[in-house]
Amino acid sequence: MRGVAGFERFFVELRGSEFAESASEIARALERLDIEADGNPDAERMLTALEIIANKSGSIGERLADMHRVTSARGKVVVEFRCK
Repeated sequence: MRGVAGFERFFVELRGSEFAESASEIARALERLDIEADGNPDAERMLTALEIIANKSGSIGERLADMHRVTSARGKVVVEFRCK
């Protein structure tokens, strides 16, 4: 398990937002995904994608919406990186 330390800043922001009531449920889901990622490369990639989204700029609501889109997608998901 790599842990969910990469989400710390996200959770600080989440707990201070209007979405604070969801923080515990999201944390539990990420912890379960982290456990699943041990030995499962697809779960590892999903966790990495969610960490990237959690730490990008933008409002907490936008990041939650992006996380929802990625986790609810069916089939192959491609994450494209763009550097400014």
